[in-house]
Amino acid sequence: MKHVRSLALLIVPALALLSIISEPAHSQTSYISTDTTINTDLNSVIVGYANALDFVSNTNGTSPTVDLVSPGSALSISEYNSSTLNINGGSVSTFVRTFDNSRVFLTDGSVDFGFTAKGISRVHIDGGMTSNIEMLANSRLSVTAGDIESVLTTDHAVATVSGGMINDFLEADGNSVINVWGGMFMCLFVQDNGHINLFGMDLTAILVDPNYLDFYTQYTLSGQLADGTDLTGTCLNIENNGVASFSLTNVPEPGMFAYLSTAALGIGMLVRRRRKSVI
Repeated sequence: MKHVRSLALLIVPALALLSIISEPAHSQTSYISTDTTINTDLNSVIVGYANALDFVSNTNGTSPTVDLVSPGSALSISEYNSSTLNINGGSVSTFVRTFDNSRVFLTDGSVDFGFTAKGISRVHIDGGMTSNIEMLANSRLSVTAGDIESVLTTDHAVATVSGGMINDFLEADGNSVINVWGGMFMCLFVQDNGHINLFGMDLTAILVDPNYLDFYTQYTLSGQLADGTDLTGTCLNIENNGVASFSLTNVPEPGMFAYLSTAALGIGMLVRRRRKSVI
């Protein structure tokens, strides 16, 4: 029996997608194939194709950089073909989906339903607000700041969390890995072949219930993460399948965490490119 959180992460984006498909005016979809800044209100946005025919036939793909800034907004944004999406303000009222080798950066603004990442795409959260983040396939996630509802990784996805506020849970499913250096969260879940690494000082896990909900071994954590976050009382739930796992690594120097965070942010910023046109 899987817990309901994973199911909810799949249902909400699916409902949003069905509502979009049912719209009679498909012409309201905006196709973006060149570098663009969005500062007006748009409906559904598809980045990486010039028109519906190219999108459906998966031909003539492009790799533009798109900036969403205040007061711009969109119902949804999907990006393909190594595109880059910078959300520096404004809002997306349902979800952002990123495919292939695309990149998305959230530094300000909001994405109400959250993110879904597939392929070898990358999601970087360094501010703003969003709901559920679902990382699939070989995608990668980094969280350094921002307000997030939950994070789920599966397949072979990898997430690195070094800051920010996760209001509910972090969960590693499938063969995925979550590395936690900092940030705040309510609970951790590990299922299937998933693995969670925690890095900090004086980290310990105390067994609370070997058969929590007839499904998990439950622990409570203590100690500090590398950014100084106190883990006292935080729950950790490991599926009772003998495969799901976690590790606690005590890092010697708190200053190393700051160095790694700064280096990762600098590398991420290099990916961004200048915007050229406005719609």
